Parts: sequence; structure tokens; C-alpha cells
Amino acid sequence: MRGLSLGGRVGSIGPASLIAASLIAACDFSPPPEPIGPPPSSGVGFDTVDTNADATVDRDEWATHGDKTFVSLDTDGSGTVSSDELRAGFDSYDVDGDGVLSPEEVHAPDLDTDGDNVITRSEWEAGIDAGALDANKDGMIARDEYQSHLAQNFSLYDTQVDGRYSRLELDSATPRFTLFRF
Repeated sequence: MRGLSLGGRVGSIGPASLIAASLIAACDFSPPPEPIGPPPSSGVGFDTVDTNADATVDRDEWATHGDKTFVSLDTDGSGTVSSDELRAGFDSYDVDGDGVLSPEEVHAPDLDTDGDNVITRSEWEAGIDAGALDANKDGMIARDEYQSHLAQNFSLYDTQVDGRYSRLELDSATPRFTLFRF
């Protein structure tokens, strides 16, 4: 290409230079977005729960993650989670802030009553109103009720019944953790 002025000189640029310039221009040099961690107890974020990085989640890691989730839901620090606190938890699970919970945020097909593959706030609240986590039906979810529910869900993952589960056990045939299971 003749006639291109480079620093006051007229010169030529070869095809290799044009390709290199195009590739550089196409690169995005902006910093990557901040990672957003998985919502508590969503069934995603295997590495978050696998704290010792041994490629398995054992009962202790599962229970510790459950305790952290319980504390995050118990916003008033009372030692129990009220239905209002659980309702407010919707926003903490809605990682992308779109007003619905996708399967990546909370996998709870039993709450998706209209079958559209997302959980709306009203579907979430209907699940809370059904009281699946409140075993003694006192209107509050105590830590032992929550941990009992988590233990039941752990058993769904631990298909080899060895007290731990690996990524291999989390295939599509295994139901994922769900906050509500009826």
C-alpha cells in the first residue's frame, strides 16, 4: 500500500504488518471483571465447598459451607432464620440481579411451578410458605433443621455412599442441591 504517511514519510505497509495491527486492535486490554462467587447453597461452586482442594467434598466441608450459608441468611443474628429472612435471601441468590433465579444460581426445579426454567420471586415465596425447611412448623428455621435438610441433600450427591462426593458423582442424572425439597 503506497501513500500512507508514517511520521512524515511516505512508505508501504506489508500484509503481515496489517494483520498484526488488526490483531492488536481486536484485543481487549481492559481488566477482567471481578469474579462473582456462587450464591450460598446453590449447588454451583464445587471449589468453594471443597476447601482442602482434594477434588471431593466431604461431610465436614459440606456442613461448614451450610453453617456459613445459615449465618448469611440469619441477618438479625438470632440463631434462627425467619421466613422474612429467607424471602430476603432471594436477592443474595440472584447473582446477576435479573430478578429471577436461573438453574446456575439455585437449582430448585420443584419451585419452578410454571416450567420456564427460572424461579421468580413469587415462586420462591410460595416455596417458603410451604414450609419445607421448617420441620417443627414453628415459623422459624433453626440451625439443626437447616443442617438436617443439608444432610439429606448431601446424600443425593454422595452416590457411592462413602461420605464424600466428587465432580464425577455430580452428573446430570444426580439431582442437584435444592434449598427446598418436598
